[in-house]
Amino acid sequence: MEENIYRQQVGENIKRFRLKRGLSQTELAQAIGKKSPAYMAFIEKGQRNININDLLLLTTVLKVKIQNLTECEKKI
Repeated sequence: MEENIYRQQVGENIKRFRLKRGLSQTELAQAIGKKSPAYMAFIEKGQRNININDLLLLTTVLKVKIQNLTECEKKI
């Protein structure tokens, strides 16, 4: 249960910064070497785990620190 809440929060953070940068899911997926925007959709919805390599690539593309993507505002 706690893992799901954390995945959702990370996904929401990624989506927030993606939108702030004016990127679509397709553009962001391509920027980190993924062929399908569905990958980003699953991540943003908290339905899939993200690996550390992709998380680090996202920090570069979105120009944020890893803490910005991994901070959790919801109580776990």
